[in-house]
Amino acid sequence: MKEQMLLDFELAHNRLLSAAQDAATRGVVLPDGWRAWEIVAHIGAWEVEASHRIPALLAGAGNKDYDTTDFNAKALAQAEGQTFEQLEGALRQAHQRLLSLLDALDARHFNVGGLVHDWVINSMNHNLEHAQALEEAGA
Repeated sequence: MKEQMLLDFELAHNRLLSAAQDAATRGVVLPDGWRAWEIVAHIGAWEVEASHRIPALLAGAGNKDYDTTDFNAKALAQAEGQTFEQLEGALRQAHQRLLSLLDALDARHFNVGGLVHDWVINSMNHNLEHAQALEEAGA
C-alpha cells in the first residue's frame, strides 16, 4: 500500500506541475481569480506543513484544525514578490523533502485511517483538484 500511495502522490504532483506550467505560460485565470502562481504557492506551503505536521502527529501531537482560508492567505502573503519559477522550484524542493520523509516511515503508517494515510490522500486529491481546474480553465 505504501509504495502505491507514494507513486500515486508523485503522479498527482507531476500532473499539477504540468497543468500549472501550461496555465502559467498561457496566462490562465480560474473563475475564483487564482492563477497558477497562487496554486503553486499554496500547494508548496501545504507540503511544507505536512513535513512538519506528520512527524509531530506520529510523535503523539493532537489533531490540529486548520482554517484553510487563513492558511492559504498566509501562504500567498509569504510568497509575495516571488516569480512562478521560484515558487515552482520551492514546491519541487518541498515535495522531495516530504517524499523523503514519507519513504522513511514504516508501511503501517500508511494503513487506511492512519494519520499518514489521510495526509497523503488529502494532499494527492488536493493536487488533482487543482490540476483539473487548471486543465479545464485552459481548455
